[in-house]
Amino acid sequence: MAQAHRGIGAAAGAAARCGVRAAAWLCAVCVFGCASSPHPSPSAPPPRPPAQAPPSATYDWRPLIVVPFGTLLKDMPLALDEVLMFHDAAGVPATGSAAAGSANDAESGDCFSPSRAPPPQFLGLRPDPYLLCFEHDRLHRIELSVQIAAGDAARLKDAVCAAWLGSVPENTRTPDGCAGSGDGVLFSAHLAPGAASSAALSIILVDAALVPGE
Repeated sequence: MAQAHRGIGAAAGAAARCGVRAAAWLCAVCVFGCASSPHPSPSAPPPRPPAQAPPSATYDWRPLIVVPFGTLLKDMPLALDEVLMFHDAAGVPATGSAAAGSANDAESGDCFSPSRAPPPQFLGLRPDPYLLCFEHDRLHRIELSVQIAAGDAARLKDAVCAAWLGSVPENTRTPDGCAGSGDGVLFSAHLAPGAASSAALSIILVDAALVPGE
């Protein structure tokens, strides 16, 4: 019996030692696995959307017509201020001091500027002035001018004229500008000296339906 007990004790001791070794091995595996498994990195912030390029300067004259030609002055959807107009010896119109007036009292040839809404841009610039002119109380002509750098004036003038006259069979080109017609509108662009280090590109759009012979 003593031998049996010793045998059982020896077997139990061997089993215990095996169990300890197995537990140590499992712990080592767990420690290794914990050490080797990468910790989840915090989620990276979403990439920023690419910066949008500034809108390219458009040479199209059509967006400059904010109200259809022929619109009655009393039906204008814009608040207007009357602008005093003067003409130089060459007949080129120029603005004088603006005075708020009643649009319903306009006579033939009177011009107005929007008093609240900003005018549409041309070449990425706000025109100054931007005038809506009426003939017999109907919108007949739009006049505007943008100030551009003197060094870019000739290049931009040529680009505008090339875009305007590219598909226009009847047109006129001069050293300072160009003129033509399309979509029932007579258009012209003229370059003149502006303020210091700048030039003024003046644009006139006229309703061809109200021009005799057109």
